[in-house]
Amino acid sequence: GSLIHHWFAATMIPGVTLDQVVAVSRAYHDYPTIFHPIVSAVVLSDDCGSLNVQFRMRESAAGMSATLDVTSRVMYGRPDARHAYVISSADEIHEVKDAGRPTERQLPAGRDSGYLWRAGAFTRFVEEGNAVYMEMETIGLSRPFPTMLGWMIEPIARRIGQRSVEQSVQEFRQAVVMRYAQRR
Repeated sequence: GSLIHHWFAATMIPGVTLDQVVAVSRAYHDYPTIFHPIVSAVVLSDDCGSLNVQFRMRESAAGMSATLDVTSRVMYGRPDARHAYVISSADEIHEVKDAGRPTERQLPAGRDSGYLWRAGAFTRFVEEGNAVYMEMETIGLSRPFPTMLGWMIEPIARRIGQRSVEQSVQEFRQAVVMRYAQRR
């Protein structure tokens, strides 16, 4: 009865190097200005390529909205000079009730809307010529939706998941171009 979200998007970022792209990827303090749904991003720990990062995300569609606190383990790899990858896995996902209000609180896992129960993202970067090619693949799992509301919520959840990966790749591309490509 759960819903698996599996989405893929790719882009080419002209006029930049792999080092520049990885630098933007690791600039978590800039994420709220890069990615529309991210309200805040805080690095909790950084252990030589393996980070723990907490994100607050707000997403809305069809008159429904949710705020989530997501704590993720993020690992960076650089197998050679032309390739890099990022693997992100959510360790904890909590829906936030009354976000930004004095009554704000995290809902216990399993006692929330269930929109996002588990999540992972795999991003690959390849430098080729005077450009970097980026591919992002996301996998998410939603808990079963209430029987009477599932028919309405499931299509919204699918659209949000697909839009999210496409939008993330484009927003990241734009941030890299704005930061580096115009300097050349």
